[in-house]
Amino acid sequence: MKGRFLTASLAVVLVTGVACGHSSAGGAVLASAAFGQVRSDPAPATGSEAPSTSTSQTPIRYAQTKPGALLFKNSDFERGNLSHWEATGEAFAQQPTKWDNPTARGSDMPARHQGHYWIGTFEEYAGTAGQRPGATQGDEPQGTLTSEPFTIMEHRIAFYCGGGRLMSMAYVALLVDGEEVLKATGKQSDSMHEVVWDVSNYAGKKARIVIRDASSDEWGHISADYFRYVSPQTEPRGGVVTRPVPETRPETPGQRPDAATEIEHGVAPQH
Repeated sequence: MKGRFLTASLAVVLVTGVACGHSSAGGAVLASAAFGQVRSDPAPATGSEAPSTSTSQTPIRYAQTKPGALLFKNSDFERGNLSHWEATGEAFAQQPTKWDNPTARGSDMPARHQGHYWIGTFEEYAGTAGQRPGATQGDEPQGTLTSEPFTIMEHRIAFYCGGGRLMSMAYVALLVDGEEVLKATGKQSDSMHEVVWDVSNYAGKKARIVIRDASSDEWGHISADYFRYVSPQTEPRGGVVTRPVPETRPETPGQRPDAATEIEHGVAPQH
């Protein structure tokens, strides 16, 4: 009779332990009423049974970001200055550009920018006293605008890009580990188009955005705006997603100026 009482008591203890969140094997039983799921976690292993602490090679998707989130402060230039960026040369002395400056001078190529401010190395109107809407500085000035370092927190980055088709001279690039791993350039138009970069291979890494104008030739300028994260399903206007590609060849006399650009944007050149 005493043995039966002890057996029954032990059964009650085990059942009660599971109900309170503990299994007889020592692991945890986690129940979520909100999601209707129950997950059993094994007890921590010790000694030679301890799991490896090596990290997975699968790119991480960080839950704290959301589509439309900026890459870093002022990656959309809406502060009206170049804070969180570093400029060299003369091309960015009058940047960021305010409003639709091409339209202000009667151009049939509207900027298609976001917000109030954007980068345009052909432009010379930042909205300061004494400046005239529509004014330009031309293609002569050269320079580089480099962002502060940021951690890539999502799988896709989007932005607007315009200017000349000069992939090796006037372009926007993603810099990772000191290398330009992704590039985009204009389409011989001051109307910016949208570029979406697949950055899955670099998730979790430190990076910088580089906007470079190294040309004083005709159409030797670059425009850019609104660097942000987008969802993996986002397709840019025109249905183009830019991914890492082999090193682009420089433009040479006689070469079609858009050949390197079309390869970069995933469109086969037409010969």
